[in-house]
Amino acid sequence: SENINTDFDVHVYFSNINQFSLDLAVKAYTNVSSYGDFMKIKQDILVNIYDLILKEGADVPFPTNTVVLEKE
Repeated sequence: SENINTDFDVHVYFSNINQFSLDLAVKAYTNVSSYGDFMKIKQDILVNIYDLILKEGADVPFPTNTVVLEKE
């Protein structure tokens, strides 16, 4: 993206292995200074990562809860 500052390397690594997740950390520098622009770039990066995971045939689990209602 033209909004990523290519003067610095982009780093992507596993930051943590949890019971129900593998956490990624992404470090990149942007060419914008406003918070709103930064958040849009961050969202675009996360959506691209999500799309790449799906394209490769993997999936991203989302936590769920099941509630069973019984009649008395």
